[in-house]
Amino acid sequence: MSRRATWPALGAALLLASACSTGPDYRRPGLPLPASWQTPPPQAVPGLADGAWWRNFGDPRLEHLIDEAIDANKDLRLAAQRVDQYEARLRGSESARYPSVGYAAGAGRELRSQERPNGLRPGQSPTLSDFELAGTVSWELDLWGRVRRSNEAALAELLGTQEARRGVMLTVVADVASGYLRLVELDRRLAIAREKLALRERAVALVDEKRKGGSATRLDVDSLRALAEAQAAEVPAIEREIASTELALCALLGRAPGTIERRSLEGLNLPGLPDGVPADVLTRRPDVAAAEQALVAANARVGVSRTAYFPTLSLTAAIGLAADDLRWLFAETARTGSLGAALAGTLFDGGRTEAEVREAQALRAQAETDFLEAVQTALIEVEDALAGRARADEREQAIVRHLQALERVQTLTAARVDGGQSGRLALFDAQIDLADARALQAEGRRDRLLALVAVYKAMGGGWMLEEERRRQVAATAAQGGAESASAGRGAK
Repeated sequence: MSRRATWPALGAALLLASACSTGPDYRRPGLPLPASWQTPPPQAVPGLADGAWWRNFGDPRLEHLIDEAIDANKDLRLAAQRVDQYEARLRGSESARYPSVGYAAGAGRELRSQERPNGLRPGQSPTLSDFELAGTVSWELDLWGRVRRSNEAALAELLGTQEARRGVMLTVVADVASGYLRLVELDRRLAIAREKLALRERAVALVDEKRKGGSATRLDVDSLRALAEAQAAEVPAIEREIASTELALCALLGRAPGTIERRSLEGLNLPGLPDGVPADVLTRRPDVAAAEQALVAANARVGVSRTAYFPTLSLTAAIGLAADDLRWLFAETARTGSLGAALAGTLFDGGRTEAEVREAQALRAQAETDFLEAVQTALIEVEDALAGRARADEREQAIVRHLQALERVQTLTAARVDGGQSGRLALFDAQIDLADARALQAEGRRDRLLALVAVYKAMGGGWMLEEERRRQVAATAAQGGAESASAGRGAK
């Protein structure tokens, strides 16, 4: 074969080798997903999981709090900063695909001994100068796909951090909504506790008047007073719980401790349930998506580790100027240059490469187990949330029937009191029982709303992507407006 034919053939061989990638291509592990949920959501509404579901509660205050949390929550901000970190890491990894271009400049002066052989010409001064100016290029060809696999791993890690950020966003939104619902239920419970305290104090006053008239005893008064004091002790306990819940919400909002503006529990709408099937957890749940990206990265790292079995081919080139007198540095005869190629590999490393490959394979196996566990956890959480919502519905219906029965009891008792067949204490007891039922009704309503939030959290959804796009558009518009305003002030 002629020399002219050898170079194209060698170039084609190098291109073919560089198109190969060592290591296994990623394939999702087999997942035995059920076809449907054990507790299918009744009258599920399509698309609810992909929208801002908290807006369906019909409470502008809650919407404002969640917007504030997404903007200011410290955990969410930290997750966004990790995304920036992995974006920079990906850019650094991708830079290995390109040649490295540099420069070098140097100047030196050396005094050589004349008492030993040193290469000096007769009559030459022992003081030598050296001036150099050069440009350099170096490039390691990606023959076995090491760079490609590294970039694949870096991209998967970036996507994983983005999914992790969405997972934090999902948790923050669900926690804010849950804290808000608990807070408005505590407000309702506090109002009922104060109402019960007023009823018990009226009962004490009534019996105390009877004692003064001789128709009741001190024992009767003190017995009722003990119940009133027990009720009085319940009020500060609820107030303390309200303060703790407000503080927890302030922490989620990234703000200093303060009062949380809110509306009544009765003013909240009850949104519908999102639709979906078990396979949706693979795309809707950010924790599952993050676990799969970790598996993709670990799979690519196996390929990176295997490239250590093969040699590396590096190309280097340099061109510049060199002279021993600064006056002649830019002379035509001062030009210098070099071109080279180096092939390097390992013949024996004591098993280090094999150990690194086995470690990468073990890490991939761990990542696969983590992914399968994340899918299993997601399925269990969705099933548990759906079952919790169904049981909360049943409980609230039973509480409503209980409340209706007590309302009838109070009506009948009031009629007996008006007819002189019962004393007012019986009416107070009926009113207190009814207040207890109303507190239970508020608790049942809260549990039903919390169960709904748990369903939305367990199912994930595409609303996180929509929120990111909406905020990015708003930030771009705000930046454009600020630049326009700045340009206008500069023109003046």
